[in-house]
Amino acid sequence: MSVLGPARAKRAREVEHRHAGDAGTWQAIATQSFVPLSVTDLGPARFSARLQSATVHDISFTNLMVSPHVVERSGEQINEHDEPHYKLNFQLAGHGLLTQNGREARTGPGDLVLFNTNDPYTLVYDNDVQLLVVQFPHRLLSAPPMLLNQLTAQAISGDRGLARVARSYLSELAQNLTWIAGELGPRIAHNAVGLLTSMFLSELGVLTTSATHPHEQLLREIEEFVQDNIADPELGPEVIASAHFISTRHLHTIFKERGQTVSDWIRSLRLEYCRRDLLDPVHAHESVFRIAMRWGFVDPSHFSKVFRSAYGMSPRDFRLAATGLG
Repeated sequence: MSVLGPARAKRAREVEHRHAGDAGTWQAIATQSFVPLSVTDLGPARFSARLQSATVHDISFTNLMVSPHVVERSGEQINEHDEPHYKLNFQLAGHGLLTQNGREARTGPGDLVLFNTNDPYTLVYDNDVQLLVVQFPHRLLSAPPMLLNQLTAQAISGDRGLARVARSYLSELAQNLTWIAGELGPRIAHNAVGLLTSMFLSELGVLTTSATHPHEQLLREIEEFVQDNIADPELGPEVIASAHFISTRHLHTIFKERGQTVSDWIRSLRLEYCRRDLLDPVHAHESVFRIAMRWGFVDPSHFSKVFRSAYGMSPRDFRLAATGLG
């Protein structure tokens, strides 16, 4: 799969669809905009829908107004070779019901809900609804997937804490999707994902006060420590273990449970931050290696090698393909 892909054009793109008639035609439009899924019309009146979408690199924002319908994504529609994505639905009007992994989330105006495109799900809207849907790859969230999966199909009220801030930010974006197509589109999009990550971690603090897994609190502390020190070239398992008064063996055991080594996780975070800055016009004046050094890489050849391994091309070629800048 190309690292740029259809959603990673050189500039942000906008798409708008209006449809009235049968849900089958809308299903094809929704599949093209999101992931393969099935749509069933629920209303006695003629089915109608409007979709306005703006995509920058690998983050899409879609404003939807749809008449009553059901959306289903089955296991057969999930391709294990596709990059896993999260979708966040921000309910602007109407009510909905999301079912995934044995949980149900009922949402009303102002609520937010997260779900994973790599697991089957069902969405039921028995009334006219308006939604802002934000879709992004798992790798853009710095929080461990093992923790984030606790949040899927959990309604998050937009009236409290960081969710209230996210609600305000997303409400403005829903009315101004053209911002995503502008020069600062990548920064606006990544700021949105960063805000959502902070909101998720805040919600996890509420959900896991009485943690069901003995390592959850420690993982959150390690996550915060790594984020605070990601630019330090010396950051590694020994430093992390020492800072948390545990053995490196214990640390490796914790990460073995999540299917990733500590070093691989740190490297993937650094690479993602580098990739983000290479796409950001604000950093267009900076050299590739200056960006790499900001995120803890000290050897240009090593950085180029690991970046190519992760994204399929050198960092310079990646920047050129995505932005037209050398």
